[in-house]
Amino acid sequence: MPYLKPDEIPFASVASVLRKNNIDSGRKLADVMFCSDYTGLSRLKSPQDLSLCELRMIHRNGHVPIEELCAAIREGL
Repeated sequence: MPYLKPDEIPFASVASVLRKNNIDSGRKLADVMFCSDYTGLSRLKSPQDLSLCELRMIHRNGHVPIEELCAAIREGL
């Protein structure tokens, strides 16, 4: 069977912005978004599932500049 290169995670740049701003675990993201640890970890693993409301909470509660988030989303498209 031929080797298939693994696909890149969509919107990985959003996850890198979160990690750069010290939101590097599911628990920290869950504290910022006021959700369960499982949800925080799943959103960190698949950032394409973040909703606009969750992005707003990350901006407000996590003190992540909205310009960085918008630039990361544009980069992921």
